[in-house]
Amino acid sequence: MRRVAIAIVTLAALIPTPAVGAGGNESAAVKRFTIEHGPRKDVFKGVIWAKEFGDAYVEPGCRDQRQVVVKRKRPGRDKIVNRDLTNRRGRYRAPNLLTRDKFHEGRFQAKVIEVTLMAEGRPTVVCERGVSKIIRVR
Repeated sequence: MRRVAIAIVTLAALIPTPAVGAGGNESAAVKRFTIEHGPRKDVFKGVIWAKEFGDAYVEPGCRDQRQVVVKRKRPGRDKIVNRDLTNRRGRYRAPNLLTRDKFHEGRFQAKVIEVTLMAEGRPTVVCERGVSKIIRVR
């Protein structure tokens, strides 16, 4: 987790952000967030698209290196299947790490957490959380 935080802070310093008045905050909503299951290799994969700002600029940090958590839906607390970081195109790939065969079936959902990108002399960008649809794996 610490490695992710360091990567996000380092990434935030390198990413150009849209020009806004000093001290302004921008919010980037998740436009679309998908999840698919590849039964052949028992892997979950998908992509995240970030909403564009008013000047048609998409914040790269809102889709690059975002932590995605794939969970198996069940009564009570959901079981975490795997985690992955998105690549620069917003794609992730998370193999199913549940060991017993009966856990390879069920309802699954991916979630991405909210991230705040800060860089000195630039506006703060809040990349909002996102939740994919629930898929059934048989």
